[in-house]
Amino acid sequence: MGVRPLVRRARTVFQHLPRDGDDSDEETVEQRIIENRSTDDSMLGSWNEKPDQNAQLGVQDVEAVTMTWSKKTLIAVFINIWFLYFVNAFQATISVSLNPYVTSSFKAHSLTAVPTAIGDAFAAATYLPMAKMMDVWGRAEGFLLMVISLTIGLILMAACHSFEIYCAANAFYYIGFYGMEYAIDVVTADASSLRNRAFAYAFTSSPYIITAFAGPKVADIFYYQVSWRWGFGAWAIITPTFAAPLYIMLKYNLHKAQKEGYRIKRPSGRTFIESIWHWTVQFDRE
Repeated sequence: MGVRPLVRRARTVFQHLPRDGDDSDEETVEQRIIENRSTDDSMLGSWNEKPDQNAQLGVQDVEAVTMTWSKKTLIAVFINIWFLYFVNAFQATISVSLNPYVTSSFKAHSLTAVPTAIGDAFAAATYLPMAKMMDVWGRAEGFLLMVISLTIGLILMAACHSFEIYCAANAFYYIGFYGMEYAIDVVTADASSLRNRAFAYAFTSSPYIITAFAGPKVADIFYYQVSWRWGFGAWAIITPTFAAPLYIMLKYNLHKAQKEGYRIKRPSGRTFIESIWHWTVQFDRE
């Protein structure tokens, strides 16, 4: 820091200092500090008491969850997110590495880029509906739906016997893969403060450093020593296994928030058809 900024700062400090014998100014400053602290404490307390009742249901739920989880729960959430990124990065690298072999087995090597192009087209349209879904229905529900879509895609890839089914499997897989990563990013933002968010994203994305080198080698082992089908089928078992703890922690803490009074669940009084219409309208609302 240069000399001039220090001089300016010193002048500002000395200008606000009370003169000798002027006790009234000193008392006024102390009163203002006490009033500001009490105002800040009251605002903080009112913010932490209840979720925003004007927000959509999913936003209210995650606000209630963040009011209840402990330090141990946060550590468990971030560790689980790291392993989920590790699993996703591994399966994505293996999927890309095996793609030419799969298309060649169906005598469609010239169409190698088609499954990926179809999957990317579907994935590009996933983010906006996924964001609205998580705000309206909840973080856990949106995350679960994407895990199901990803698992269906992997099962279809492992069991397909035609190039058309393989393309359809890629559509399910890419929707689930990118939707699941988006859901994890939203949960990461919910679980971290703004000051630490960059570090949180850097930590959860670090598995890509490992899988960029290990993924192709593992894909070779699957293709030459096992089967390319198990290169997809194995992740259809592994991915839900690692995704289940995050879903359970989100639902458990939501139940805990309801138990502690942060979330009040009231009966809607709607029939099944009325509920479908209600949530459809909520999904389309701004």
